[in-house]
Amino acid sequence: MPQLSLHSPTGPLTVSVEDDTIVALDWGWGRDQEETPLLRRACDWLDSYFDGDTTPCTLPLAPYGTPQQVAAWTFIRTIPMGQTIPCA
Repeated sequence: MPQLSLHSPTGPLTVSVEDDTIVALDWGWGRDQEETPLLRRACDWLDSYFDGDTTPCTLPLAPYGTPQQVAAWTFIRTIPMGQTIPCA
């Protein structure tokens, strides 16, 4: 699985790709570094995000997780950047 790591204000992050889709963003420096166009775009977007750019993420995402985790992440993506919603 191709991975590319970057330095961030929260520490090192690693983006992982499978089948031209981002499947994971993990803390720490990945063991196997392989730059692909999609991984480069993801790292560039993250760098811009940490620099204060609020451009929405349009990268293809399909994170691994339980059905409940995937449902939560899908819902979270509907919240506009910089906004919050009350918990019920």
